[in-house]
Amino acid sequence: VHGGGKISHVTMTTDVAVFQGVYEELVSKLISQHELGSRAGDMEIIQQLRDLLSISADQHENMLLALGLSLSSFDHLMTHRRDVAHYQSVLAFALSDAVLDAEELKTLKQYRIEHGISDDEHIAALQSIGWSNEDFQTAIREESRPILEEYRQMVKAVMDTYTVTTERNNYFEQFVKKYGIAETEHFKVLESLGLTQTQFDAHRLLALRTQLREAKDKDIEMDNEIAELEMVLQHSSEKLSATIRLANDLQTDTNQKNRELVDVEHRLLEVREAIQEHDDRIIRARAILKQKVDDIEGSVAETLELEAAANEKAEELLSWQRHVSEIGNRLLTTQNTLTQAANSVAKFDDSVENPVEAVFAKKPVHSAWGLNAEVPLTSRVASDGDQRQFRLFRTACLAVGTSLIVPEDRIYLDIPALFEKVKQQGIPVERWNAFISSTINEMKEERKRNLPKSTLEAGKLLV
Repeated sequence: VHGGGKISHVTMTTDVAVFQGVYEELVSKLISQHELGSRAGDMEIIQQLRDLLSISADQHENMLLALGLSLSSFDHLMTHRRDVAHYQSVLAFALSDAVLDAEELKTLKQYRIEHGISDDEHIAALQSIGWSNEDFQTAIREESRPILEEYRQMVKAVMDTYTVTTERNNYFEQFVKKYGIAETEHFKVLESLGLTQTQFDAHRLLALRTQLREAKDKDIEMDNEIAELEMVLQHSSEKLSATIRLANDLQTDTNQKNRELVDVEHRLLEVREAIQEHDDRIIRARAILKQKVDDIEGSVAETLELEAAANEKAEELLSWQRHVSEIGNRLLTTQNTLTQAANSVAKFDDSVENPVEAVFAKKPVHSAWGLNAEVPLTSRVASDGDQRQFRLFRTACLAVGTSLIVPEDRIYLDIPALFEKVKQQGIPVERWNAFISSTINEMKEERKRNLPKSTLEAGKLLV
C-alpha cells in the first residue's frame, strides 16, 4: 500500500490461505497503527483488499472476531476515524488565516461533542497542521472573551436571585450547549465571581427545590381541579348515556327516514331521467328548428340575391332594349337612305338605254376603298330582277365599305363575287349589311396575319 491510500501491487499466488493471511495482517495493521487513523480512506483500502482477494463477508467477520473486534465495533472504529480525519480538515480550514472567530470556535466545539473527538485526538489534529495546543488555547482566549463575559453575567444573574425559572434554566443550558462552554471555562468564570462549584450547585439546588415546592403546590391545585373535573366528567357521563340512548332512538328513526329517503331518491332519479329525456327531445327539436330557420334564412338570402340579380338583369335588359331601339332607328334611317340611293340609281339606270353596258363596259378599276365595282354582269346576271338586286347590293357594299375600309387597309372587294355568294347562300336583303361587314373584317384579319413581322422579313419579301 503506497502513501496515496490505494492498492498499488499485490503478488498473487495459488494458496488461498496465504491470501487470507495477508488480508488479516493488513487489517490488523490498519486497526493498530495510529498514524493511519487520520486517513479518511481506511475503509476504502479494506474494501479494495476484499475485492482484490475475493474475501467474503463471513470471512471478513471471522477475521475481525479473531482480532477481538465485532463487525459493528469495526464499523464504528472506521467511522470514528473518518470523523477524526474530517475534523482535521475542518480545523485546518478554520485556522488557515491564523484567526479563530467565535463562529468557527462554536462549530469546532459542536463537532467534537457530536462525534466524540477526544482531547488527545484534538491535539494530534493540531500537531498534524503545525499548531500547538498552547497556540490554539491562546486563540480561543482571544476570540471567546465576549462569549465568556456574557456567560459570566448570566451566572451572576443566576446567583443574585433565589428563584430560577424554567425558561431561564433552559436558556442557560442552551447557551452552554450552543457555545460549547467547557468545564475549565466554567470554573474560571466561577473563580472570577469568587464562587466555588459547590456554592453554584447549592444555589441551583435551592432554586430547584423552590421550583419543586412550587411544582408540588401546582400539583395539589391540579389534583383538586382533576377531582372537580372527574365530578363534572361523571355528571357528563350520565348525560352522555342519556344522550346515547336518545341518539339510538334517533338513529332508529333516522334509519327509517333514510329508507324512505332512498325511495324518494329513486323516484326523484326516475323523474330526473324523464326530465332529461324531455330536455333532450327539446334540444333535438330546437336543433331541427334552428336548421329549418337557417335553411329558410338561406333561402331568403338566396331569393334576395336572385331578386337583386334579376333587377340588375332587368336594368341591363332595359339598357339593351334602349340600345337596340337606337340601333333599329339607325338601321331604319340607313335603310331609308339606301332606299333613296337605290331609287336614284334606278332612275339613273332607267335613263340609260343599256344600264349594264353603260356602267360595267370598262375594265376593272379599283377605287380608293378597294371595291371592284365595274366588272360586267352580262355573263353573271341573267334577268332584270337580278340586275335590280345587284344594284341594291352594290349600293349596300358602297355604304358599308365607305364606313369600314380606308386606303391603308389595301383591301379589294369583289362585289359581283360577293353577290354570287349572297344568291347561292340565299341571304335575305335585311342581312346584307351584316354579311358585308363580316366579309370585310375577315379580309382585314387575313391581311394582318399575312403582313411581315419584322423589317428583315419585309425586306426578304420585297426581294
